[in-house]
Amino acid sequence: MIIGVACFFVSNNVFASGRIQDGLYLTYEGVSTLRVLEQHKDLRKNGVYFEYYDNGDVRKLFTYKDDRLNGVVKKFFDNGQVEYEREYKAGKLDGPIKIYYEGGGVRAEMLYVEDSIEGEARFFSEQGFLTQINEYIEGKLKSIKKFKESGDVYAEKVF
Repeated sequence: MIIGVACFFVSNNVFASGRIQDGLYLTYEGVSTLRVLEQHKDLRKNGVYFEYYDNGDVRKLFTYKDDRLNGVVKKFFDNGQVEYEREYKAGKLDGPIKIYYEGGGVRAEMLYVEDSIEGEARFFSEQGFLTQINEYIEGKLKSIKKFKESGDVYAEKVF
């Protein structure tokens, strides 16, 4: 149950034109539950941005430059394990993406170039076996291969 939200600013020069100018912006739920911590500079999000679970653990971690995602974004399960990691450049997905099982094993790996999936997207079982490879060219799915635990291909489709 949300009792209320309070915002606090840690800065000498907080507002300009009704927006946060420079400093940290902290959002609390109720009296003491920190929900968001973000950095602002020159009227824009610049630097780290954190979202938190009720227990105070980090839920999401972002990095911004000039109000756009820039750098690695991480989301965490409530047990503290990383749920996914993805990279942004100037607000666009651009770099490797890894998605994890709650126990820590890799669920999927893929690459994005300027918001478009490119190359192989690999999917794994919780036991770590490669289960599927999807091949992408310029964001379009070109083929799918499915694998048995032995590593043998049991299904393949080309588009």
